[in-house]
Amino acid sequence: MVGKCPKCDGLVTRLVIHGVDASALMGKTFHAITYNCPLCNCVLSCGIDPIALKSDTVKQTTEAVISQLRR
Repeated sequence: MVGKCPKCDGLVTRLVIHGVDASALMGKTFHAITYNCPLCNCVLSCGIDPIALKSDTVKQTTEAVISQLRR
């Protein structure tokens, strides 16, 4: 299925992904990504970066386990 960009009306057959930071009201910052039109660079969507989320979760869990084992 091919979509059309709402800005340039070009057919979107691939996306350009950019890494960005997103922050919540409480000051917590997350790694996020934007999905952009390859023709005009319009942001079509955005969300939390699933790869960075997994990596951060594994790192935090590993550090917590190691901390508990050292006690």
